[in-house]
Amino acid sequence: MKSISIAILLNLFTLFSILAQQQEARCGFPKTTEEKKQQHGYFFDYQEQLNREIEKRKQEESLARTEETSFLIPIIVHVIHNGEPIGTGTNISAAQIQTQIDVLNEDYGNYHAYTNRTLPQFKDLADDARIRFILADFDPNGNRLAEKGIRRLPAPNGRRVWTFADFDRDVKPNTIWDTNRYLNIWTVDSLREGSTVFTGYSSLPDLTNLGGIPNNGSGNLNNTDGIVIRYNRFGSLAKIDVPQLRRTNARGFLFVYGRTLTHEVGHFLGLLHPWEAENCSFDGDYCPDTPLTSQEVIENHLNTECSLNQIRCGQVTMVQNYMDYGRDTCMTLFTKDQIRRMRTVLQVSPRRVALTKSNVVSYIDRILSDNISIYPNPTHHYIRVSAPDIRLKSYQIYHLQGQLVMQDYFDEITQSIDVSKLSAGIYLLQIQTNRGIAVKKILIE
Repeated sequence: MKSISIAILLNLFTLFSILAQQQEARCGFPKTTEEKKQQHGYFFDYQEQLNREIEKRKQEESLARTEETSFLIPIIVHVIHNGEPIGTGTNISAAQIQTQIDVLNEDYGNYHAYTNRTLPQFKDLADDARIRFILADFDPNGNRLAEKGIRRLPAPNGRRVWTFADFDRDVKPNTIWDTNRYLNIWTVDSLREGSTVFTGYSSLPDLTNLGGIPNNGSGNLNNTDGIVIRYNRFGSLAKIDVPQLRRTNARGFLFVYGRTLTHEVGHFLGLLHPWEAENCSFDGDYCPDTPLTSQEVIENHLNTECSLNQIRCGQVTMVQNYMDYGRDTCMTLFTKDQIRRMRTVLQVSPRRVALTKSNVVSYIDRILSDNISIYPNPTHHYIRVSAPDIRLKSYQIYHLQGQLVMQDYFDEITQSIDVSKLSAGIYLLQIQTNRGIAVKKILIE
């Protein structure tokens, strides 16, 4: 018995030694002001100008002078693998990748399964960002991709572990696709700086044009703009059970439900951590509706519960914000000010503006559309959608002039849409499914 106890203690000691040597952190964002300026001066040097643009749009909203346009961002995923068959190891499957895109749209659309878990004092701050993401259909030469939005590439020299600088220098320039047309995402084996393993990191939007210096920061960004995520932090264990998302250390289950990419896309669209200033006197993320906080959320990895009552700066902090460091299953919201900041970036950063106008996706899959029926049509109250063997996800309804008038996700039981509040006329119903995007014309009487 004594020898068994000693063996157990030795195993525990070994386990905790490994964990201590290989800590995993949520995000590879630079820590110091000097690092931020050096690495991302094209963004941080223009915060005053960006804040003026945000305030201008806020005033326009209050005067009802703006329409709530929805933005669509096409994605190419560069799967950097170690020669494994598709679906094994670092060569992750298309199904795993699709779960990540689903999580991204649910989070930015505020229609995920956990919206009711948001703390009462923060519920009214949560909203739909009206930003959506779709895997690209075409490569830069206009050829249809064999796998929608996916490109598989062997790791250079079989390398498994990367620093940010090495990856930006040795991989991105040789593999990146036009950053004006694609959100480039790379999945890799491991990202490490010193003894710390990171789940991912992102570039930031180029804002030099706001300072009257167009393209000042764009030279390097042409070769590096995008997001890098570890392959076993890409996708959601809630949507697909694969070994990659179960291959984890004791902290790992904090990060296997897809929120690493939600967080990094926030940076890609101009968001900062709520605790960026690391004090209680300055709003470090420039978003007044996120509570002042002096440090990141702390999660006990041995506890499966969300620690929602953490106090920072004399008040309950917004543990559930996507831009903090909570566990994936505890994150539930972007605030209205964060959303306004992202949407402003999509309208003032030339590279991000171009992304929303990209032509690398097929907006209408006509064969898929033919396999979906809607009835009654014409209608004045509701429509039902019939799609045998097709899983319906979400929908948007547009005027023929292109204005979005309704959007939501499908109730899998009824698959019906209440259109009773729409004025009489002809509309386009765009439907997201597990097989692509379909469009149907509907007539409201």
